[in-house]
Amino acid sequence: MTIHPDNIKAARALVKRYRSITFDDIQEVKKDLQTHLHFPYLSNFIAKELTGYGSTSNCTLCLTVTTKSNRDCQLCIYGSNYHCTRGSNTKTYDNIEDAPNARALLAAFRARAKHIETILKDIDNA
Repeated sequence: MTIHPDNIKAARALVKRYRSITFDDIQEVKKDLQTHLHFPYLSNFIAKELTGYGSTSNCTLCLTVTTKSNRDCQLCIYGSNYHCTRGSNTKTYDNIEDAPNARALLAAFRARAKHIETILKDIDNA
């Protein structure tokens, strides 16, 4: 499997970003979003604001494998089209999506960081 070097660099930066997010960061984004959104707590909106989560047009990993006319997910650390949400990646992705509160979202970010680190170690050892 060939991974784009910029994707690996972006994955390492994303791990750092996930680890740097604080409870207060989440609460601040939640407060800002509540002035614009008029529905219950949705962790995916907060995660999108903080990390680009959940959207191929914002995901830092997707952006490194996308040209003007094509996205080549084969060059991503996840390896195939939308595999970031499937297989062994499902649990940590869904935990961010489904986090019912800020503490659960913070824990989900930490778990996703650890998961990405495991993928990166596997790539380094291949």
